[in-house]
Amino acid sequence: MVSKRWTSEEEDFLRANYNKMSNKELAEKFNVTTISIQRKLSRLNLIRQVQKKWTEKEEKYLRENYQEFSDAQLSKKFNVTPIAIKRKLNRLGLRRGQRKRTVKKNVEKVVLKKEVKEKTVQPITKLKKPSSNSFIKYSINKEYNAGDLIYHEIFKDKGKIVDKDRSDEGLSLIVVDFEKSGVKILVENIEPN
Repeated sequence: MVSKRWTSEEEDFLRANYNKMSNKELAEKFNVTTISIQRKLSRLNLIRQVQKKWTEKEEKYLRENYQEFSDAQLSKKFNVTPIAIKRKLNRLGLRRGQRKRTVKKNVEKVVLKKEVKEKTVQPITKLKKPSSNSFIKYSINKEYNAGDLIYHEIFKDKGKIVDKDRSDEGLSLIVVDFEKSGVKILVENIEPN
């Protein structure tokens, strides 16, 4: 792939508009990828946000809750990007999957669309054992219904879809109660490129 040669006029346009337009909009204007825009903005030292100064209280909250919430959910709480959360967790040495999570048996808090919804969930282990062929292999491209039983290859876990919702970005979401992994929010119905 040939990298774009930027003219001084294009660089001036970026300087004047990088805070007004998203990377996607800039990429469309210049007919390049969003990654190309990110790299060019970085080379021009054009930063949209000042890096957040974390308080001890915020760091303590992250340490206590990073296993329970996704980067996207934490980013909304702290008004930063999900990447900023990922970087902060990395700097704090926090990795998901290292600690065993304790989950309440009948009630699981699931954060969707800025509010906390209480979900009453019957653990799948107490359901009648369905036959192994009644599980649908999870794919980000498929659409599911509440009550469907799915198998997630990466988690190596079976689960039941207990709810459906939409993200703030308009993505279709499914809430799945897995046997081993607990309640997870997954994306569905993404069209392949």
